[in-house]
Amino acid sequence: MKKHIVGLLSIYLTQSEPSKTRGKTRTALIKCQVTGTTAVMHWYRHKPGEGPERILYWSAGKVVYDKESDKKFSARQESNKNVYSLTIDDISSDDAAMYYCASWDDPYHTVDDTKIFGSGTKLVVTDKQATPTAQGEMLHHVEDSKETYVCLVHNFFPNVIRMYWEDKEGKKISDNVVQGEVWPPREDADSYSVSSWLTVNKDSNKEYICQYEREGSVKQSVHTQLPTGISYIAKTVYIV
Repeated sequence: MKKHIVGLLSIYLTQSEPSKTRGKTRTALIKCQVTGTTAVMHWYRHKPGEGPERILYWSAGKVVYDKESDKKFSARQESNKNVYSLTIDDISSDDAAMYYCASWDDPYHTVDDTKIFGSGTKLVVTDKQATPTAQGEMLHHVEDSKETYVCLVHNFFPNVIRMYWEDKEGKKISDNVVQGEVWPPREDADSYSVSSWLTVNKDSNKEYICQYEREGSVKQSVHTQLPTGISYIAKTVYIV
């Protein structure tokens, strides 16, 4: 989710699904939720090893393409007026890429305006099915005055995941966090794993939560303070 504020203007673009897994010739629908006001929605494609390029933009119910060859894509504003979507028809391997929604932070597009992007949704082109959930566990290490929590998530496909830490009140934590790379580092594996480290003072006596989000708007979490005899807690929430 991206946010930008100019004066009293504010806009948020949320792409809740990190990935979409589809086979060739099928159709993918990628959504973008807007908090704020926008009159134009742009859609960008970013292929591996290339720079991002705009595919099209939607305005006043009409779609304007940057290239005539991109008419396999379509865009619209959903019945929920705050949700915009990009549809990709007759998918081929060449469509595998990250797709971003984008909009100007000022609906009137003034001189000092800034274009804001969503966090992106990766289109994975394969006949494999995305795993509905992933397994999570919490490891704990104490050394001197510090303690480190390791959030390990494994057995998921495709290799796209969003991870972040929160305190018990839901405030995101960015200090003293190390995010690992998804393993193995290739596209043809059957399942993947990833870990994230949080280091805190030994006497902090707080509960921390490792959150991870995957395809299908599935949100799972693992807590640092665990009941006796339980090695981990993995909670799954399906976001509608």
